[in-house]
Amino acid sequence: MEDNVSRREVERLRRGEVGHHLFQAVGRGAIRKSVGGDCPAGCHLWIATSSLGAAPIQPELLKTIFPDSRLESWQPLPQQLKKSEVAFVAAVETCLKDKDEVTVTVEDIGDQAGCSWNRVLRRFEEQRAVEELRRRGIAAGGPDRKSPLSGC
Repeated sequence: MEDNVSRREVERLRRGEVGHHLFQAVGRGAIRKSVGGDCPAGCHLWIATSSLGAAPIQPELLKTIFPDSRLESWQPLPQQLKKSEVAFVAAVETCLKDKDEVTVTVEDIGDQAGCSWNRVLRRFEEQRAVEELRRRGIAAGGPDRKSPLSGC
């Protein structure tokens, strides 16, 4: 007997099988040592999956299988910065000039980075650049990030 099966149906079946296998694997672990019908205090389950590639496992599937779980992204190494982000981080460090605290304008940083003040404002909203500043112990803030006259 042959049936035509859509890609959607195959993906739904794959997700169901992945979910079933994950649930069974977790049930065979220390999670079975329940206390009051729940996981014992301090019990953690770590599952590393990828949402990329030909057969991704989306975080939504894990939330379906384990509805009370907390999901976190794992980034073992710092993300590679783009060339423009490297210039931005270097410009911020140059503006600090080895001082603990300094007030500069977004125009000053833009001049150092070779970009407009508007682009500097966008860099302050980009997660990779902000995380790299934070990793280097640099915090940026200001009264208003909408104007080239704002401090940062």
